Amino acid sequence: MSSRDRFKLQQESLSHKREAMKLWREGKMEEAEAELEIAKTLEAQLEDATSSSKSEQMDDVAVEDFLDPQLMSALKAIGLDSSVKPRIQTTRVIMRSG
Repeated sequence: MSSRDRFKLQQESLSHKREAMKLWREGKMEEAEAELEIAKTLEAQLEDATSSSKSEQMDDVAVEDFLDPQLMSALKAIGLDSSVKPRIQTTRVIMRSG
């Protein structure tokens, strides 16, 4: 989803929220709740589109990319060397039953 589409969804959601506030002030609770539901639906669509686009971007990287000689040459040129051992940090989680 393009940034323009995300912006339009955000603006539409905000418009429904404003309408809901207006209706709420007028004492029209059912109509206000309906407007808020529309806004929530739009925000859920925005969330889904944002998370799916992030996962698509992550899928573009593969292990084979790190074996590419041109990439390795570029990494060495900026100071990253394959002789440097990566540091792996582990975290221990303690679960208590209770």
